[in-house]
Amino acid sequence: MKKQITLFICVILLLFPAGCGKEKTVEDDVKVTLGNYREVKEKISGMDRDVTITDDMVTDYMGQMLDYYNQMAEETLYPGTLTDSQVKDAFEMESVKSFRDFVRETLEKEEKERRQAEIWESASDELLLICSVEPFPEKELENRMEACQSQSEKLCMDYYGVSFEEFLKQAGFTAKQYEEELRQRMEETIQLEHILSAIGDKEGITYEEDEWKEYVTGLMEAYGYEDESELYKDQNEEALRAGLKINKTAEWFMGPDKNNKTGLQ
Repeated sequence: MKKQITLFICVILLLFPAGCGKEKTVEDDVKVTLGNYREVKEKISGMDRDVTITDDMVTDYMGQMLDYYNQMAEETLYPGTLTDSQVKDAFEMESVKSFRDFVRETLEKEEKERRQAEIWESASDELLLICSVEPFPEKELENRMEACQSQSEKLCMDYYGVSFEEFLKQAGFTAKQYEEELRQRMEETIQLEHILSAIGDKEGITYEEDEWKEYVTGLMEAYGYEDESELYKDQNEEALRAGLKINKTAEWFMGPDKNNKTGLQ
């Protein structure tokens, strides 16, 4: 069940994008020493990001969708005998071909995201090895841990319908084990944020004001705020702006290298 806990922690971290969960006062004496991050960028820019979705993969995924549909439907549907009219009734799509095209696009999107995540994980590991953040911002870590703990309890009730304690029990984890793994992941996340912030400063990475507005709108929707002023009561605007810059730096880092001769786009 460790995989379930790891996935749960990943969801928790996604709920706290860079800049969220920070108090207005964080350590300002943190020094970041950058290694040769451009070498890492060049390395990952040459990694294969192409994905291949076969007809068998499409058929298998269609079968999974139909299995779920068949649990609630009176008529049992099968991929091999599916008709256009059945697709229209079941999924409101024009034809079997449009259904297969939809499944193929879905699989391609998921596979590309998975591949990007693999490449980013590899890059992150290397950045953590060649760069340093000293002294480590312990206060920031404790602020984020406290916020994540509160979110963990809410997530369990909202999505699993059980208490956080019951979720851990079902997963075979103790509260201490969960806290240790979350702390380790959060430490790495905070270090990467500081490293990316320093890289962004060195590379002169900025963002447009319309990008900021889009970022704020996304945060408001994610956290259920109806008014922007309410968001700033709970989150520090300066920290959120720093978070957007971190995101822009990560996009630049994962993008094509201008000196790359592989033709990768």
